[in-house]
Amino acid sequence: MADNRWVHRFSVGVACATLLLVAAGGLVTGTGSGLSVPDWPLSYGQFFPPMVGGIRFEHTHRMIAGAVGILTFFLALAIWAREKRRWLRWFGAGAFAAVLIQAILGGITVLFFLPLPVSVAHACLAQSFFSWIAAIALFTSKSWKKGRRTEAKRGDLLRFLSVAMTASIFVQLAMGALIRHGQRHPLLVAAHILTALIIFLQALLIWAATAREEKARGRFFRHVAGLAILIFLQVSLGVTALLARGALTGTAHQVMGALVLCLSLLLTLRFFRHLEPSAAESKGSGFWQLIRLTKPRLTLMALATTALGFMMAAPGPAVFEILAHVLFGSALVGGGANALNQFMEKDVDAKMKRTEGRPLPSGRLDEKSALIFGAAASLAGVGYLLFFANPLTAFLAFLTVAIYVFIYTPLKRKTALNTFVGAVAGALPVVIGWAGAGQGLDGRAAILFSILFLWQLPHFLAISWVYREDYLKSGLRMVCLLDEGGGWLGRQIVFYCLLLWAASLLPSLVGLSGGVYFSVIFMSNLIFLWLAVYLAVQKLVRARQFVSASILYLLTVIGVMMADKI
Repeated sequence: MADNRWVHRFSVGVACATLLLVAAGGLVTGTGSGLSVPDWPLSYGQFFPPMVGGIRFEHTHRMIAGAVGILTFFLALAIWAREKRRWLRWFGAGAFAAVLIQAILGGITVLFFLPLPVSVAHACLAQSFFSWIAAIALFTSKSWKKGRRTEAKRGDLLRFLSVAMTASIFVQLAMGALIRHGQRHPLLVAAHILTALIIFLQALLIWAATAREEKARGRFFRHVAGLAILIFLQVSLGVTALLARGALTGTAHQVMGALVLCLSLLLTLRFFRHLEPSAAESKGSGFWQLIRLTKPRLTLMALATTALGFMMAAPGPAVFEILAHVLFGSALVGGGANALNQFMEKDVDAKMKRTEGRPLPSGRLDEKSALIFGAAASLAGVGYLLFFANPLTAFLAFLTVAIYVFIYTPLKRKTALNTFVGAVAGALPVVIGWAGAGQGLDGRAAILFSILFLWQLPHFLAISWVYREDYLKSGLRMVCLLDEGGGWLGRQIVFYCLLLWAASLLPSLVGLSGGVYFSVIFMSNLIFLWLAVYLAVQKLVRARQFVSASILYLLTVIGVMMADKI
């Protein structure tokens, strides 16, 4: 690998410039200068307008943004020219694409008089972009390239906690952006404060777990301690900002939030790169094996779609308390269903390389515990939704468990049509969310269901191809086994992407979403379809990359639809 120390140093410099840009943006919002310049990209038709009043804040922000854009362009070029790691080349190119999108969002914010969804997206992307550039700096560092791993008895626990904390911080920043842009509903403010305390608790748990690791303590403890201290300062600044509401205090709070997100993401990446879970991390950590039994990533994705359905049906922000109940009950149902699925497929999982390390086939958890946990969590979730939401929501949750566990799971051994049955179970959470808002079911809920159903088909067809060899050994009847060369499966993926394109535009046609959603999703579908066609032409050689792209596509749909609704 080439010596790219100067690329690393350059990326650190771009990260510093980006943090300065975040601070400048915070001053624009804090001083109410967002509309002090009515045109874009110039300011009153000039490159250098009179720097008076709010113009000095807005135009300074634009100049720094232009400089960051130019620096990011040259950083992307440097990475493309010097890096042998293909994924990092595209990661650098993605950073430049992100800064272009950020510039466009900034222009829309000015030209359309601070539309709330765009303003919030603009703020969140700015802080995420800072973390993006910092990640590039980490990927080009010596420590990352060496990849020396440290054994840790609590490796899986530390990884899980760091991912959860990073996700919580991003949600926290999104709520903060809503509050800074005038959405000071008491429940939103209370949720913002509560999430901050949860994040601080997560940091303390990571700190305590790291302190008990003899081998990993010296390598990670300062990073963890620094992050915990920053989170404490961030909470203190947040309380001050809510009470004082000064521009400088609010800006400091925003900058500190960007730093906290950045350090949390870098810590997560370092845990996954450098921690080696100990072989002794087995039955002694039964609680965390139960967590793994719930398939946390799959459950979180299902919860995101549940939240989407709820937000699209909810009449206003006063129902956030009900949303919390719906999400908690859905988490119990989803986690329990996944646990029962693993219980029923323990023999199959033992035959496949990608699943042989799961709690049951690896022997880290006994079958009886898994069965009791799965059944109890599923029933508790349905009961919770019946009591705290409504009967329709509880029924749909029960139906999801029944289809996923008792129809889809056995069908995987019988017929390749199981994928379509699984897609029904996977699309029901968005309907559960809709019903949880208490509005009843109608054609709009069916549209959301169709989007989730159709998205799963190309996604899981590509996954099945990635793990085709595993499925051959397992005895499961998957669609990928019907195609030897990948040509037919590739055409199926393109066909379902076309159907998905049509379905994903329907929310704008029936009034669920507006023009911003239509424009962004139209372009997203164009890119997604191009990737599908390329995948088909290449006989599914890039199936793994397509799977990642499909997840990004779904997150885009969820995020833009929610933002447009808000």
